[in-house]
Amino acid sequence: MIKTFKNPLLPAPHPDPWVIYEAPWYWYCGSRDNRIYLLRAKGLQDLAQADPIWVWTAPSEGMNSQHLWAPELHHLDGRWLIYYAADDGLNVNHRMYALESGSPLGPYVDRGRVVTADDHWAIDGTVLSHPHGTRYFIWSGWEGRQNVKQNLYIAPLDGHCPWRTTAPRVMISTPDQHWEQHGRPWVNEGPEVVVRDETLYLFYSASGSWTEDYCIGLLRCSVRDPVLDPRSWQKHSTPVFAKHPEARVFGVGHASLVQDHRRQWWIVYHAMEDRMAGWAGRSVRIQPFEWPDHALPQLGRPRPLEEPLAMTVEKSFE
Repeated sequence: MIKTFKNPLLPAPHPDPWVIYEAPWYWYCGSRDNRIYLLRAKGLQDLAQADPIWVWTAPSEGMNSQHLWAPELHHLDGRWLIYYAADDGLNVNHRMYALESGSPLGPYVDRGRVVTADDHWAIDGTVLSHPHGTRYFIWSGWEGRQNVKQNLYIAPLDGHCPWRTTAPRVMISTPDQHWEQHGRPWVNEGPEVVVRDETLYLFYSASGSWTEDYCIGLLRCSVRDPVLDPRSWQKHSTPVFAKHPEARVFGVGHASLVQDHRRQWWIVYHAMEDRMAGWAGRSVRIQPFEWPDHALPQLGRPRPLEEPLAMTVEKSFE
C-alpha cells in the first residue's frame, strides 16, 4: 500500500544521520548528551516515532568523554560495531573510537581508540567492505597537527580486531574544488561507501557543515583497482547533491544511502531551512532517488519540507 510522508524525519537539532537496513529492521544511530542511541523501526518513515534505545554512555572524564560525533552502526561478521568520534573537551584531541557487541542492542564493550599509525585528528570513520574480502577504514582527518583542512584517508582494517588499522593511512581526497572551499577550514568529511556494479562509490560531504553550501561529493573506484592508490579514485567534478534555495533547503550533507525492503533507494541527510541557522538548525530528511544500472545515482535536488513523499509500505509494517 502507498502512504505519504512529510519531512523532516527528525527535527532540529539532529545532525549526521546514519541509517542501515537489515531485514526486517531499519536502524538509526545517533548521539546526544555524550550518549549513543539507536532508533529501530520496520519502516523507514517510522523511525520518526521510535523511542531512543540508549546503548552506551561516555565516561565522565578522559579522552573519549566529550563531543561524541557522527556514530555509525556496522554489522561485521556477526559482530556489531559502533564507530564514533570523541575528545576530552578539546577539539584538537578528537579521535575515532569503537564499541563492540554481539547484538545491536548491546551491551557494548568499549574497544577504545581506533588505532592508526599516525595518531592525527580524526572524525567520521566508516567501513568499506571490499568485494575481494579486505575491509578498510575511511575517515576525515588533518594532515598535520593544525586545523588547516580536512582530508579523506583510508587504511586497511585488522580482520580480527576491526578497531586497528594495519598500514599507514593514504589520503584519497582533499578539498581542491571551489565547491569544497566554502568556509574555513576547507572540508572533506562524512564518507560513506556503496558497492555497486563493480564500482566503489564513496559519497562525502564538502565545505563547512555550518555553511549553506555544505554539499555531497562523489569519488569512484573500480573494484579491480588498488584502493590504497589515490590515483584509483576519481572525483566527480561537481556536487551530486547541493542546496536548493527556491525550496528553502540549505547545508545538505552527511548522508546515508539505503535501499528499503522494496529495493527503492533513499538518501537520508541533514539540512536547514534558514541559510544562517548553522549547526543548531540541522534536521534529518529523507527522499527517494533513482540509481540506474551501470550509471551514476540520480539524487536530484533536495525536496521542500511541505512536499509529501509517497512510500510503499507492507501492511505488516503499519
